[in-house]
Amino acid sequence: MTPKVRLGRRALAVSVPLFAAGVLAAGCGTTSYKGTPASGASSGTGSAHAGASAGAGADAGAASAPPVTPVPTVSGGRVAAGGAACVGWPANAPSAVLPVSFVPVSVERCVTGAQDIPGKGMWVTATLQRSDAALSGLVNALRHPAGSRAPGTVCPMIAVIPPQIVLTDASGDQLIPRVPVTGCGLVQSQVLVALQSLHWKPVSVRLIAKIPAASTAPASGPSATQVQPAPTRPASGGGIHP
Repeated sequence: MTPKVRLGRRALAVSVPLFAAGVLAAGCGTTSYKGTPASGASSGTGSAHAGASAGAGADAGAASAPPVTPVPTVSGGRVAAGGAACVGWPANAPSAVLPVSFVPVSVERCVTGAQDIPGKGMWVTATLQRSDAALSGLVNALRHPAGSRAPGTVCPMIAVIPPQIVLTDASGDQLIPRVPVTGCGLVQSQVLVALQSLHWKPVSVRLIAKIPAASTAPASGPSATQVQPAPTRPASGGGIHP
């Protein structure tokens, strides 16, 4: 008899990123950011939370913490294939190799992922994030020359959408930098490392598609999905075989 196979939390958890990938063919790579999310936003993989209310101190004269500014959250709207889905993305900014004359003071990126929106459930979202400090590592990585493919090199049969980022200089001019790639056309690792090391703050959140509750509900005990054994059939000799 074939044993029953129980699909637990891990199998259910895998369904959420697969659903998000199917909804967003345009794909803005899901990544996490360092920082405290405000209302309606989170790290690319975490839950969205409303702004924390300031608690009263034990002493009457204790000052309360400053309120968190809510992050604008928008629902619906057309998502163009290949374009950034984030609200406030400067689609008309020029795209070019980052020149030495352009000195950015801030960087924004569009990331997508699954977020738990308070009162709305789990959604596929596009979050615009900004970082405005310690950009030298990213600038150096973006100015790195593209790699070349050596003869005989076997490249992986995959396609990766590069990070969607836009740079802004002190005068307000914006530039979408061309991301340097390897000889196989993949984003160079130093760019990804530099982006991951920055401190990101949410700017806007766009709700793209609601994730069915069944895809995110945790499995427990006997309610977990089970795969039943295949039915048996009699063999020609009269015996029962699996």
